[in-house]
Amino acid sequence: MTQDSKNEPKEDSQHKPESEKNSTPDSSQDGDDSQPDRGKCRVFVYGSLKSQCGNNVLLKQVGAECLGYDSITGDFQMMSFGGFPGVVRTNEGSGVVNTIYGEVWAMNPEGLRSLDLLESHPSFYERRKYRTDVLDRNTWMYTLPGGEGYLDAEVYDQVPECIWRSDENEDKYWAAYHASEG
Repeated sequence: MTQDSKNEPKEDSQHKPESEKNSTPDSSQDGDDSQPDRGKCRVFVYGSLKSQCGNNVLLKQVGAECLGYDSITGDFQMMSFGGFPGVVRTNEGSGVVNTIYGEVWAMNPEGLRSLDLLESHPSFYERRKYRTDVLDRNTWMYTLPGGEGYLDAEVYDQVPECIWRSDENEDKYWAAYHASEG
């Protein structure tokens, strides 16, 4: 869902990568020791790793815990590559601002390394840190470099609502969430 003018995106500093080059798994620190996921790596998943999708079995195998539905708003566009999506970073100031919908999962660093293998990080996807909108957590998200090239290529389709293969529970959650924003 594209941001409209009444819902300006969060400050740029919250949606820019905290580390452009850091590929070392670490826990995303929020400064609140009471959080049950404290000291774990958090990953925002938006495609084949979501609960109802085929690669979610990997998250279960590494003992990851789903923290809930969430979103990240920024200079992004979701693209379809057929059986899986990719989020591309668009040029800052291009006017393309979207909210990407997905889930946040917490896991140990070894689990994150397993995801890196699946996502071919850093040779295909790049893992970067972003702040989520709902849970307000620092999370890793896998994005595709060279975003403008994907947008210009006619072989890839944009996913206009920026939500990949949602199920009934996810649809209900987001409908209630957006209704409460009023």
